[in-house]
Amino acid sequence: MISEMTTSSTVMTTVRDILSADADIAAWCLQKYFDGPYVWLGLDERSLPDNTQYPMIAILSVTQSRSSDAHQIKWDIEINAVIHNDNITVSGRQSTCDGLLDIEALRELIENALYKSRFATITSDGISMTISDFPLFESITKIVISVPASFRSGMSKRI
Repeated sequence: MISEMTTSSTVMTTVRDILSADADIAAWCLQKYFDGPYVWLGLDERSLPDNTQYPMIAILSVTQSRSSDAHQIKWDIEINAVIHNDNITVSGRQSTCDGLLDIEALRELIENALYKSRFATITSDGISMTISDFPLFESITKIVISVPASFRSGMSKRI
C-alpha cells in the first residue's frame, strides 16, 4: 500500500511491477501478438525497440504534487502503450487498421490492471490519446495515484 512517505521511485516501480504481472494483460498479449508485454520504466527514444519487442508498455513520466487544502499527495503517471500491427481489415468500402482497435483495448487493460490492484486511490484523469503511425499504434494515458497526507506542524516549545 502506498503511503504519504512513499517516494516517486516506489510509485513508478510498483506500477511497472503490477503491469508486468497482470494476468489479463499477459493473456491478451499472448492471444493477439503471441508474446507477453515488454514493460519499460523510462524509454530510450534514441534506440527504440525493434518490431519483435511489442506489445510495449512504457512508464514515461511522473509528477508529484501535494495539496494542503486537499490533504493528499498525488502522482500523475504517464503511461504509453505501443503495438506493431500491419493488418488491415477490408469489408466492402470500409478499411480498418486493426492496430488502432487493439491499442485501445490494451490501454483499457492497463488502466483496469491498476484499478484492480487497489494499491492506492487511482483515477484516470480523462486524458488519453491514440496515435496511428502505421504499422505502429500507440496510446498515451495519464493515471492519477493519490494518498491522504497529514500536514501536521510541530508544537512550539514553551519556555
